[in-house]
Amino acid sequence: MYITRVEFDTLSHDESQGISCGAVKLTTQDGTIVLHCSAQHQADALHRDILHLLLDNAMTQLKRMPEYRTGQRQIALAADAWHDQAGPTSNTA
Repeated sequence: MYITRVEFDTLSHDESQGISCGAVKLTTQDGTIVLHCSAQHQADALHRDILHLLLDNAMTQLKRMPEYRTGQRQIALAADAWHDQAGPTSNTA
């Protein structure tokens, strides 16, 4: 799976608990996957850092799917997949 675009939607934050959640939309060559993700973080975490944590949670969920867990398919993230929202990130998962 080659992820060409990452979008974040319906984000909510509970600063007192240090938890954020929302939908992470991953666009690939085969279509779109939407995952509900959550991230635990410091109350004063930067928005960009929260998005990184949410994306990490999405990638963890993908890696648990049988076709990826068994190594039958690989996951790669385009370097510019979400540059317009939070800055470039690593290109492999």
